[in-house]
Amino acid sequence: MNKKIFASSMAVISFFSHTAYAAFQDVPSDSLYYEAVEYFSEDFPILSTDRDNFNPSVPVTNAEFYKLLLGSAGFQPYSTFINDTPCLNINGDEWFVPYVEKALELNLINCNEYNPYFDSESHITRLEGLKKIFYIYELEYADIAESTFGYKDINSSVPYAGLVQTAYNMQLFSDYKTGYLHPNDLLTRGEAVHILLNVHKNIEYLPDIGIIYFEQYYSDIENQETYSIFLDVWNKITTEYISKDEIDKNSLIYGAIDGMVAKLGDPHSVYFEPNDSISYQESLDGSFEGIGIYLNEENGDLVIVTPLKGSPAEKADIKPGDIILEIDNVSIEQMNLTEVVAMLRGPAGSSVKLKLKRDNYIFEVSVIRSQIEVPYVEGELKNGIGIIHYYQFTGNSHEQFVSELKKLTDQNPKALILDLRNNPGGYLSSAQDLVSHFLPEKTVFAHLIFADGSKEADKSYGPGELNKYQTVVLINEGTASASEIAALALKDVNKSKIVGSVTYGKGKIQEIVTYYDNSALKLSIAKWTSPTGTYIDGTGITPDYAVQISDADIANNFDRQLEKAMELLK
Repeated sequence: MNKKIFASSMAVISFFSHTAYAAFQDVPSDSLYYEAVEYFSEDFPILSTDRDNFNPSVPVTNAEFYKLLLGSAGFQPYSTFINDTPCLNINGDEWFVPYVEKALELNLINCNEYNPYFDSESHITRLEGLKKIFYIYELEYADIAESTFGYKDINSSVPYAGLVQTAYNMQLFSDYKTGYLHPNDLLTRGEAVHILLNVHKNIEYLPDIGIIYFEQYYSDIENQETYSIFLDVWNKITTEYISKDEIDKNSLIYGAIDGMVAKLGDPHSVYFEPNDSISYQESLDGSFEGIGIYLNEENGDLVIVTPLKGSPAEKADIKPGDIILEIDNVSIEQMNLTEVVAMLRGPAGSSVKLKLKRDNYIFEVSVIRSQIEVPYVEGELKNGIGIIHYYQFTGNSHEQFVSELKKLTDQNPKALILDLRNNPGGYLSSAQDLVSHFLPEKTVFAHLIFADGSKEADKSYGPGELNKYQTVVLINEGTASASEIAALALKDVNKSKIVGSVTYGKGKIQEIVTYYDNSALKLSIAKWTSPTGTYIDGTGITPDYAVQISDADIANNFDRQLEKAMELLK
């Protein structure tokens, strides 16, 4: 499964295919390791991509190496808990434990009376890494007598000469042309994935290493008193239901998972069946057919968080806070979010009629669906002040930001306005990209608190080159989650003033887990606070200068909030 940290307030209409996640900032497209990183984060996803840097030149740790090796061979652990292990220094709940258990099972490592410890943070040499890769993939050694030996720093008479020659013939190392293996050098993270990619290019089948099923993974649910009822209902349905031959058992399981997640009562935790998951990721890619609105379920209502910039919904005057009552004259009262999305989706050019509630006013509006190309960032210079409109934090929004920022800074603005109005959030790493331009390196921009009570201080990677500019941040009720994180980071650290109206108020972080069938779970896994400890879940950010935009302002195309921000920067 593939995981991605996500901080967004909404579910999106025409829901967000599995997209390329190899966007590590230190592995650009011209990097030696780009192909390998892209492959293992997209085509064969085993790399965790919830951070910005891959650190390819850093020596791979033992824990990281066995995860990469076993993951590349098709191993997917079903739990991160082990009841018993012979390694004395392992508690049983560390993230790498399943890989250690599998490595022990396969005799890749040993924990015994002579060597009772597994050192997760130690490193492995190039030669030792090769040996273990050849062992798992059962690669045949080259016949030294029948080929010219490739490496000058290895004696062709050593026992592993055939292995080394095979590595040379398969071009496993990127520097094979030099003729030097440097066998005792530490294997780096980049070299590890590069070797594994080249192994994959030279094999037809993955090795059969089996899967560990951990008893602890199942024991919790099996110990529930109602678990027997669940099994009985399943058996009754699948054996006695009058139309049992027409049952799609996968649909039953998807429905059970969906119900389980819904029972959390958390509107930000959602299970997507495969088709919905694919549409969800497509929306994050920034191109889809629909009306262009973000939805959230609140107290049984489906509330519009914000319409997308330039979308059919915005052109139809749909506003944040509008509640959907009917779609094409059909009440949605008994529908779940997925069913509503299915009704709202449709080909470009088709029409959908919505009955909406705004405050106490109920009205209808017809919207023509279109192919929506989502703009993530737009910049403009007005009266010498650079204005950055940041609409959503996606996997590639930072590229647009950098492009727009350069256009502005080339014009030497005297100050900046960061417009986060109607920005519903998105990837936490993308918000980190933004604040890193404003905050010096290693400056905390958010504190995360996880379910087990552990805490993490997320920091800017710098360089913070924009902190020289006086900056005002614009917010409104459509500003949510990752955009709230960014706004408070600039307020707390850079003392930026905030103008507008109270934000949405979401203080939770989600992780997106994509499974082998393309279904996905978006689950709230952490709470966040600002650098100074402010927690805004359910309350939102109160601006330093509260400014409301009236209906008359809208009719006259007058942006009162923007004008206030510019006034503060004069």
